[in-house]
Parts: sequence; structure tokens; C-alpha cells
Amino acid sequence: MSAEDKNLEEFLKENECEDIREYLKDAQIRYSDLKYIITEENLREAVPPLGPRLRFREKLLSWRKAEKCGPLKYLFPIHVYTKAKICLRSKTYP
Repeated sequence: MSAEDKNLEEFLKENECEDIREYLKDAQIRYSDLKYIITEENLREAVPPLGPRLRFREKLLSWRKAEKCGPLKYLFPIHVYTKAKICLRSKTYP
């Protein structure tokens, strides 16, 4: 097992996301690739089932924030981010 594989295994175990191991393997995602999952589309492609994807997304966002891996806003669909931004500016909420 390579260092990349060990790091990914450790990450998944620490974050209670071992159930998505096979999805990441099928998508050829390594530990060093996690910081490049920056869009909802990337995440959807890597982890197709909604439930596991949502749980993993939250863990990934926390990890990215702790590791300072770049912008977090892109893990939201752009229309959601834009709508939230407009609501905050106008102080009107749906």
C-alpha cells in the first residue's frame, strides 16, 4: 500500500467515511487529490450516491478549512451561492 493510499485510508477512518472508499477508488482519487475537489460537480462524479456524498462533503469542507486548501464556496452549486449572496445583500429571505 502506497503512502497516498495509507493517508486516504486514515482520512476516511478519522472522518467516519469508510463507506465511500470504493467510490473514490473507482474515480482514481488519491489523498493528494482531495484538495482539488472544488466543485459540486467534481464531488458528484467522485461519489455518486447522494447520502454518502452529503456526509463526505461536510467532512471535506471541514478538512479543507482546517488545512487552508483554498476557497470553500465552490463546493456549493454556483446558483445556490449566488442566490444566498443576493439574499444577504438585499436582506430578503425566501
